[in-house]
Amino acid sequence: MESIISDLGVREFPRIRLGISPDDVTRDEHVDYLLTPLSGEKLTLFEEAAELGGEAALDAVAMGFARAMNSYNRLAREKARGDKDRD
Repeated sequence: MESIISDLGVREFPRIRLGISPDDVTRDEHVDYLLTPLSGEKLTLFEEAAELGGEAALDAVAMGFARAMNSYNRLAREKARGDKDRD
């Protein structure tokens, strides 16, 4: 990320971020978590997130970042509410 910021010459720019850290990983454990190969359910979840991120990138170009961001953030909130209802 620092090399991108350096090349652009600005710290603020539109970007699409994927959440990748489970609740049980502490901040100090992030590097190890990120460098551990994915398999099974974690790999499937990552592939789904990457697919959605690609769709979000295309929508951001087509309709603008603000509109796309609102759309995808709304979907994430609705999914989170649905997951809580199942508990």
